[in-house]
Amino acid sequence: METGPAKLEKFMASCEHGIWSFVIYRSAYGPYSDTDFSAFIQHLKELVAECDEINGKHPIFQKLTWTIFEDRNQLENLRHAQIKKMFDQWCCSGSAASGQPRSLHSIHHSTLARYQFCLHVNQDSLDSFNNAKSESPTLSFERTAFVNIVARRFPQDILEEYVDEEEYDDEEEVEDTYPALEGNTDADVGWCKTPLDSIYPSSYVDLCRNENWFHFYIWSEADMG
Repeated sequence: METGPAKLEKFMASCEHGIWSFVIYRSAYGPYSDTDFSAFIQHLKELVAECDEINGKHPIFQKLTWTIFEDRNQLENLRHAQIKKMFDQWCCSGSAASGQPRSLHSIHHSTLARYQFCLHVNQDSLDSFNNAKSESPTLSFERTAFVNIVARRFPQDILEEYVDEEEYDDEEEVEDTYPALEGNTDADVGWCKTPLDSIYPSSYVDLCRNENWFHFYIWSEADMG
């Protein structure tokens, strides 16, 4: 069976991309948030190092680039929808394009996860990390510590690319099975919690195929409760 790193290597080669990783936005700036956020990022880096060892020092891990935005003046207390907008603006910027000088496509049209989904570290994320650390400092955080994944485009825009309308009866109604988030009762609001320990490379590789978002969204919310 092909491994996650091997799949990612193929995805990147198909686009001539030289770097990968989720872009990270920090919106939490409480009294202890600097220390908490540093520990949060360090934990992610340790997870990457562990995955690198497990996968026999696969060269793809040398191409992971940490892109972190934490300007308090711009980001403090922003909600997911605002992060989505900022991420979209970045993807359309020269700064994003400069990271992939050999890209075969415009970066803002890229289907790879780096330019379709970002991580949002808010106070809830930091609290979940601290709680997991205090409850089980030596064990996996998978079921308790989480980070928010925010989709750059509204889910219905992605859906239109993959759903064959002829497969559905025009009069048939599809029952919404997604949970509401932040008071939004749309079928899929475009962001969800996901276990911190599954981010790299598992979730990243899965989301390099945009249509996987719909399965991912259901699984993440059910898993995190």
